[in-house]
Amino acid sequence: INIAGIGQGGHDFTGINIAGLGQGGNDFAGLTVAGVGFGGNEVTGIGIAGATIWCHEFTGLGIGAFQRMTGKMTGLSIGLVNVADHLNGVQFGLLNYVEDNPPFLRLLPLFNCHFD
Repeated sequence: INIAGIGQGGHDFTGINIAGLGQGGNDFAGLTVAGVGFGGNEVTGIGIAGATIWCHEFTGLGIGAFQRMTGKMTGLSIGLVNVADHLNGVQFGLLNYVEDNPPFLRLLPLFNCHFD
């Protein structure tokens, strides 16, 4: 269990990770919660942020106002704006962008999906 009043940074976080404002690290596994946002290379599990989740690969459930996966998102994203270069799953939000999709299906309101 990792708990920080303001923020925390490190290489690998496993288990329950909670920060009042933000977290940054290489890998997160388990439950990650940040008041504002968190970012890392690989996230596995459940990620919840008040504003932003920014990572390369995400596997699991992501909940945050703005989510940006520069690599692959596998699972479910729920937010206002969801952006994934590669998706194997579903996005729910105001705007949802999936680079993998054909041009006319890349940016969609409310819902977007792509399955490998």
